Amino acid sequence: MKALSIGWALLILALCSIPGASVPDFTLFTFDKLGHFGMFFIGALLWLRAWPERLGWVFAAGIAFSVGTELYQGLVPFLGRSADPFDVLADILGLTAGLGVALWLRRRRSVSVA
Repeated sequence: MKALSIGWALLILALCSIPGASVPDFTLFTFDKLGHFGMFFIGALLWLRAWPERLGWVFAAGIAFSVGTELYQGLVPFLGRSADPFDVLADILGLTAGLGVALWLRRRRSVSVA
């Protein structure tokens, strides 16, 4: 599971490296933001499954990864991308929702087993 969760993080980084000319220009609450939400939602599920006892670490690392990928896009001019604080917001919302679902599933499983 750790390899899959790390692979997912690398996929997010690869997607953030697609040159800007290849990515349509979107605004708030559009396909782009839904993509950010979805990537970090799935990432949260995978990361918490790989490190089940590290909820705070997964949350903090997810936020740092979100901010880091946006800074990376803003600092690497040949990508033609820019740092977008609304992407970070969508990432954090996806991360939070994913962790919430993971915790809900965890509690649900422990109740049905008991």
